[in-house]
Order: sequence, then C-alpha cells, then structure tokens
Amino acid sequence: MESNSAAYGASLAGAGFDPIKFIKQPQTIIRFLSWVFAIVVFASITAEGYVNGSVGVQVRCVFNNNEDACHYGLGIGVIAFLACFAFLLADAILPSMSNAQERKYIVMADLGFSAAWTFLWFVCFCLLADQWLKTQNTIGIAIGAVHAIIAFSFFSIGSWVSSPAEDIIMSDWRKMNRDELELQFSPSRWSHRMSADDVIRAHVAALKAGTEKARSITQTLLDVPYGDGDGEKLDVYVPSSSSPDVPLLIYFHGGYWQFLSKDESGFLAVPLVQRGVVVVAVGYSIAPKGDMDLMVSQVRRSLVSVIQQYSHISGLYLCGHSAGAHLAAMVLSTDWTQYNISPQIKGAFLVSGVYDLQPILSTYVNEPLKMTEEVAIRNSPSHFLPQLTRSSASCDIVVAVAQNDSPEFRKQSEEYFKALESAGLKVSFEDVPNTDHFNIIEQLVDENYHLTKLLLKMMGKS
Repeated sequence: MESNSAAYGASLAGAGFDPIKFIKQPQTIIRFLSWVFAIVVFASITAEGYVNGSVGVQVRCVFNNNEDACHYGLGIGVIAFLACFAFLLADAILPSMSNAQERKYIVMADLGFSAAWTFLWFVCFCLLADQWLKTQNTIGIAIGAVHAIIAFSFFSIGSWVSSPAEDIIMSDWRKMNRDELELQFSPSRWSHRMSADDVIRAHVAALKAGTEKARSITQTLLDVPYGDGDGEKLDVYVPSSSSPDVPLLIYFHGGYWQFLSKDESGFLAVPLVQRGVVVVAVGYSIAPKGDMDLMVSQVRRSLVSVIQQYSHISGLYLCGHSAGAHLAAMVLSTDWTQYNISPQIKGAFLVSGVYDLQPILSTYVNEPLKMTEEVAIRNSPSHFLPQLTRSSASCDIVVAVAQNDSPEFRKQSEEYFKALESAGLKVSFEDVPNTDHFNIIEQLVDENYHLTKLLLKMMGKS
C-alpha cells in the first residue's frame, strides 16, 4: 500500500479566509446594515436626542421629555452595534468549525438574539414614534435627527429579522467555491487531535497494528478470490469455536476510493471474532486502476460470493467507513434480481460516509476517479432510496458520524438518515462525541467502545 495522505486532503494548502467573498455575502451585507442602523440611532440620540430645558441647564429628552425613551433607544442601539461585530466574527469562523455543539451554540445564540432584537427594535420604533407625536414643544429640536432615529429604528426591525446565520449553517454545497468544497471534504483537516498529516499517519498505523493483531490471534483465510480481477480478493477472520449461531460481517474499507486496502481492514475483527462473528474484509480496485462503476460492481459481487461460500451463517451484516460506508449503502440499494439471489441483509453500520457524490466532482477527490456528473448520480446512494426500500426493507441501519467530522460530512449523514427515516426504514443515528473522521472507526478494536457494543448488539452478540 502506498502512502497517500492527499486522499484525505492533508497535502492541500489551507483554504484561507476570502475577505472579498465574505463581504459580498448577503449575510454580511445584512449584518453591516444592522451595524449602520444601530450607529445612526445611538449616535443621533447621543448628539441630538437631548435639548436644554426651559429652566437652568437641565436637559430633556426630545421625545416628549421621556428620559426612558431616550435611554431605551440608546441602550439597544449600543448593544446592537456591539452584537453586529460579534456575529460578523462568528459568520467568518463558522464555516471552518467542525464541533457540532459549538456550532449549535452559535446558531442558537444568533437566532435568539436576532429574535429578541427584532422585537426590541419594534418596541423602540413604536415608543419613539408615539412619544414624538405627543411632543408639544419642538423649539431647538433637530427634527431631521428625530426622524432619522425613528426611521432607522424601523429599518432595524427588518435587518434583524433577516440576520440569523441560517444560510451559512444550512449552506448548499453548490454555493461553495472549490477551496471551500475541498476544505469540507478533507477529513484530515478537521481533526482536533493532531495535524492533518499526522492524523493520517496515525490512522494507517492504527489500522495496520489492529489488523496484525487480528491475524496473529484469529484463524484467517487470506486473499480469497471473489472474482477474476487483481483487486477482487477478500480476507476472512473466523471464530475458533463453532456455533450454530454465526453472524457474518462484511467490512468495506475507506480511503476515498483511492487509498487503503483489505490488508489494513482486519483491525475490527478481534472483539467480534471473540464473540463468534465471522469478519470478512473486502478488497476492491481503488482509483486510478478502478473507477466508481467498477468498485460498486465489485462490492456487490463480493457479497454474492460470500453468500455462496457461507450459506450456513445466521445473519449477514455490513459495515463501512467513509468511502466504504458509501459502498455499503450502494450494496443495500442493489437490485438483486440481476444476480439471481435474494440476500437477507439484517443490519448495516454506515460510519462517516458520503451518500451524494456530486459535491466532490470539482474537488481533488475526483482527480483520480474522473467521475462525470452522470457517473456520480448513478453511484450516489441518496438517489436510490426506492430501490433500497425494496431490497433492504427489513435491514436495521445505523448511520454514524463523528462529532468532529466536517460540516458537509455531517450534513451528508444527517440528510441520508432523515431520508431513510422518511422512507419508513428501521434506522438510527449515532452522533459519536469526542471523535473525528478517523478514530470513530479506529476504536472498533475496543470491545468497550460505544459503536463496538452497538454493532455486537445488532448481531445479537452483546
């Protein structure tokens, strides 16, 4: 296996902050308008909102001598001015934040503050307009400034209604430029544990070490062919004791369809084999030797071969990570009449997968794959829900995602889960805390890890 850290985006230069693009965003323009409106209100009240009273040097509020009206307008204007700066900063850093909880806090703060200030600006407008109408003595008052205060209080209602960062949070990948897309689909650049290069090296080392351990303590059948192609081989990890209740798990490795192999994919076998589960690690022809159509065909044929060789198993289960989760989802979406079989896949574990390939077409990921839009669509699980419903209606599906996966990776998992749920399938969603794109799967070597327990429970081996 060649080291290919570029497959996870480690070798890419950071997609720097683009101030021109940021300034042109509708969200930024609205924030800026809110900032200007707040300045007009509080600056006008400060400069022209008070006039000398008729007695001595006492000053009075121009709004019907109502000090509370001036204080109110001044207060919310100053706070709105400061809040605009804070939320502009949040808008700038939000696209690069991977921590879902932190993103949620920012979004909720934005939504809550914007709703509150929309209401408070409405109250301000009504209060100031009402008090101005009741003002009798306008001598010495800068009427233009008063009108500006009232008008910009009204304008602020609309600007704060429009200001929450929902467009950024629920951003459409079609609105992103190539640098933004490559950042979103570069898993190594979102890990909080170590640098991009280091996290990939650690990932490969963990998979190798786990696989070597599995091969040293379990019975194995290596390089078993399931087809005639060079890459069409699989490794089998077999329990030492025989049992009539033998579930079989097929694992499809990740690596963005261009990295890793079955030779590092036995790492998860130990805790499963010890509970009486047969584990099969499938190899497939990664790019550039293989294209997407071939890889999908291969993993489907690998399942056919496994069923033919292991007809005595008590249940068939799938597990895939990253690109492997995509391939597992495509297996679930297979029209098996073309293969003259009807496999009863009891469960599927889809971990940090990609379920719509269109967003990666213009990124570095597609350079060795060379997918066209047509190829991407016909190999995207999100486009095959009706077939999945027909082929895998009784399958128990778990869609898992790492807390520190990128926002677009998380969005893909969340949307695929919701689509499966809406289709009436038995599906659950696991948002795994304190994990990134890599250690979410590496930790399957640990029998006490949450996902390991969940996987064993799915197979009736908890």
